[in-house]
Amino acid sequence: ATLRGHKGQVYTVAFTPDSRSLYTGGEDGTVRHWDVMTRREAGAPIEHALPVGNVAVSPDGQTLAIECWDNYLHLRDLPSGKTQRLRYTPAERCPGSHVFSPNGRLLAFSTGNNVRIWDLEANRERTVLRGSTGNIVNLRFLPDGRHLVSACEFGRPLLWDIERPEKLPTLRGFREGVRSMTVSADSRWLAVGSGDFYDPQRPAEVLVFDLASQQPLLPPLEHPQSVDSLSLTAEGKLLATGCRDGSVRVFTLPGGELVRILTNAVTNKRGNLVFSPDGQTLVTSSAVPRQFTLWNTATWEAIPLLKSPPGEAQNLAYSPDGALLVTPMGQVGYAIVWNMPAGTTNTVIPFRKHAREAAFSADGTLLALDTHRDIGLFSVKTWKQLGTFKGHEHVINRIAFAPDGKILASVSNEGTVRLWSVPGGEETAVLYDHLSPIEAVAFTPDGHWLISGSRDKTVKLRRIPSFDEIATAERSEATRR
Repeated sequence: ATLRGHKGQVYTVAFTPDSRSLYTGGEDGTVRHWDVMTRREAGAPIEHALPVGNVAVSPDGQTLAIECWDNYLHLRDLPSGKTQRLRYTPAERCPGSHVFSPNGRLLAFSTGNNVRIWDLEANRERTVLRGSTGNIVNLRFLPDGRHLVSACEFGRPLLWDIERPEKLPTLRGFREGVRSMTVSADSRWLAVGSGDFYDPQRPAEVLVFDLASQQPLLPPLEHPQSVDSLSLTAEGKLLATGCRDGSVRVFTLPGGELVRILTNAVTNKRGNLVFSPDGQTLVTSSAVPRQFTLWNTATWEAIPLLKSPPGEAQNLAYSPDGALLVTPMGQVGYAIVWNMPAGTTNTVIPFRKHAREAAFSADGTLLALDTHRDIGLFSVKTWKQLGTFKGHEHVINRIAFAPDGKILASVSNEGTVRLWSVPGGEETAVLYDHLSPIEAVAFTPDGHWLISGSRDKTVKLRRIPSFDEIATAERSEATRR
C-alpha cells in the first residue's frame, strides 16, 4: 500500500508501540498520523514552518518527539496536543537524531557531534555526551536504558554510558607537561616524553605505559632536559628519545636499559628523529653539524643524508612501506620527499607558510602536511594537493591519521583536538579534553584509542569501540533480559 498526502519528500517514519499508527514527516514541514489498518490519515497534520527531519514515539505512545529544521526539538503530548520546544542543532547542520529510552523516562538527541540527554520526568537536561568523530545521524538505546549507541557520518559507532558522560581515562604523574608521544605498532605500549615549555632546560623524563592496564611499564627514564621527540621501532624493542641537550638516547623495551647515546644528534625542534618501519635506520636532524643523518641501528654508523640543509626540519615522517621519507623544512616553506634507502630526492612540496609536520595515512596513499594553522592533504601517487583543512586559530602542534584513513586528528595551542573527515574534506568534531595547549596526539594502530597529551601534565585516552564490542554488549543485555 502507498500512503499519499505529503507535498514533497518524506524524511522519516515511526510506528507507535502497538503498531496501529504510523507517524511520518518530511520536506513539506508536516507530521502526518496514519491508521495502519485503514491506510488513511487519522487526524489533521501537525504543521511546521520548516521541514521535519525525524520523528520518534515514546514507549507509552503518549509523546511524539519531532526534530524540525527550525533549531528546536518539539515534544508533543498527543492526548492534549500541547507542545514543548527544546533547543536543537543549528538548521544549517546535518539533521540529527533522537530516541526515547526503553522506559520512556529519557530522551536522547544529537546536536552536531554531541548527544544531549533530556529527563522527561524532571523536565530538564540531565547530561551531555561529548565528542563523536562526526555529526551524529542515528541513535539507539540498549535494553538496559543506560547505554546508547550512536552512528555518525564518518568513523566507527560509539558506545556511550550516560551515567559516566565525560570521565575519560587519564594518565598522570608527569614531572612536567607532555611534549612528545609514540605508540608501539602492536598497540601495547605508549611512551610519553615530558618537558617544561617555558624552561626546557629543566630535568625531564619519559614514562612508558602498558595500555591494557594503563599503568607504567617501568620506572621513569630520566633526561637532563625536555624530551621533544620519541620514536619506537616497529617491534617495540628500541625507543629513541630526542632531548633538548642535543643527544639521542636509545633504550631497550620492556626493560628500559640505556644502550646508546648519540651526542649532537638532534636540534631543539620537535619530531627531530624517526625510525624506519623496518627498524634498521634511525633518521635524525641535528644542529651541530647541521645535517640530516641516517644511523644504522645494527652498527650505529652515521651516513649524512643532507649536509647544511637550508632550515631545521621537524616532525619527520616515513611512509608505512619505508620507501619515502618526508622532512618538513620549517620556515623555509617547503617539504622534501626522499626516496629511501637510496637517499635521493623524490620531490619538493612548496608552501607559502611554514612546513612543520608530516603524517602518512596507514595505507601510504595520502600525506598530510601542517603549514602553521592549516593542513594540506596530498596524493602520494601524484603529489597533487587534494584539499586544505582550515579551522585552527593557533599554531598546530601535531597531526595523526586514524588507522582507516578516514579521520585526521590535529592539536594546537588553543587546547582542542580537531577531527577532520578525510573523504569529506571538512571538520567533524572539536574535543575539549584538556585545560592547556595540546602538544601530542596519536591513534593506536588497532584503532581503539585516540590519545592526546597536554601541557596540563595529563594524557587523555578516548575509547573508540569496534563493531564487535558493541554487538557483544547488545548480546549481553539481551541475555540479561
